[in-house]
Amino acid sequence: MNIINKDKYLQIAQPGDLFLLSDVNKSYLVSLNDVLEKERTIIIDHHDEDEKTVEETRKVERLANEYGVSYMQLMENAGAYCARIIRKTFENTNKRNVLVVCGKGRNGGDGFVIARKLYENGYNVTVMMAMGLPTDDLSSDMLSRVRALGINVVYYENSSTVEKYFEKAHIIVDCIFGIGFKGEPNDNCKMLFTRINYSPATVVSVDIPSGLEGDNNEVNGICVSADITIAVLVLKPV
Repeated sequence: MNIINKDKYLQIAQPGDLFLLSDVNKSYLVSLNDVLEKERTIIIDHHDEDEKTVEETRKVERLANEYGVSYMQLMENAGAYCARIIRKTFENTNKRNVLVVCGKGRNGGDGFVIARKLYENGYNVTVMMAMGLPTDDLSSDMLSRVRALGINVVYYENSSTVEKYFEKAHIIVDCIFGIGFKGEPNDNCKMLFTRINYSPATVVSVDIPSGLEGDNNEVNGICVSADITIAVLVLKPV
């Protein structure tokens, strides 16, 4: 697995690459507001490449919020950078059909931003709601922005009802579960994970492959098998 540093983060990704969008420690907290608002990013602090636990990751988000970067802005910029990495990875290919699979939480919110940014850059995008509508206000707002652009939004029920979207996808973006997932996915999610893993499309997981537990790398049953994982904010212990 390659860790892409700040001088090379826009190089073409290879399967198994892990991108660090911003690994923030004390020396970077003061500049975090400026970095994110200007749509720039510090990829990695060469003195701090340690993995962060779920609670440590959430602490970074809280600190960012305290320093003036709203959770909405964090979500917007995280999604924008993920979309940029995806675009750069596939820019010299004919892969333009993207299926963004979103959960109900903030990982799904990141997915709505990714879908919007890819659509605005000429990709054919479908958003698939894995478990129904978002449960938090931030993600709901991001979904409304997706709908305002006329992006196709479908609901996953089982593989047979949405098979055509999997069949035409060149890229599948996994935004179903984030770092807070624990336990075993339900039967519906197991079916969905299986279908994603069966697809010949390139699978890009955002933050962490869905179904993995963020702190201990455990899989209870099945998880998404990602070709590329884009870690948001900090490197996860998986």
